[in-house]
Amino acid sequence: MRGIFLLTAIPAALTIVVLLAGLREPPRTQDSTLTPNRRPAWQELSSGYKRLLLALGVFALGGSTDAFLLLRLNAVGISAAGVSLLWAAHQGVKVVSTYAGGALTDRIGARPVLTLGWILYAAVYLAFAAVETREWLIAVFLIYGLYYGLTDAARHTWVSLLVPADLRGTAFGYFHGVIGLTALPASLLFGLLLQAFGAPVAFLSGALLAALASVLLLSVPRRIG
Repeated sequence: MRGIFLLTAIPAALTIVVLLAGLREPPRTQDSTLTPNRRPAWQELSSGYKRLLLALGVFALGGSTDAFLLLRLNAVGISAAGVSLLWAAHQGVKVVSTYAGGALTDRIGARPVLTLGWILYAAVYLAFAAVETREWLIAVFLIYGLYYGLTDAARHTWVSLLVPADLRGTAFGYFHGVIGLTALPASLLFGLLLQAFGAPVAFLSGALLAALASVLLLSVPRRIG
């Protein structure tokens, strides 16, 4: 394990080198209508952006750590080594589908792609609640990788379309703040439900919250202006 952690430091160090030596931001042009060095206020962000944050918060409450999915796979008889291989395959699906999801977002827009991704998430959790067959759970887990591809680019794109250009940093700060603040209670809630009522109820709760969040997206405009 020490050797594995040491090896993971190599790409991390190379990433820093690329950031420092190979990446250049374009110079910022100051808009004459904006006040330099002002403190952006919550009130300046659009109501559509705030409705998107609400939907993201509801969804995140049902988005427990993927470790619970791995525990479910292990519970149906898949060995630790098998779970590790499935996790690697899952990551491969994520890599391929992320590119496809970004291209699809550019083509048809962020709302339908993000909604589709959240519905897929709800369907996966519903399947993990209802299915006991090992082969089916393996297939569903691999399909789960498509959720990341459909949602990652779409949600970031949608945030950028709902706020003025000079407030995007602030908007993404709130965005990641909501996700971070809900991460612990989401997994805690799932764990309590899992311990008290079993896996079907816990996964069903995640599916219902994802479905509710998908409905909330209907009230979010495609862009400001």
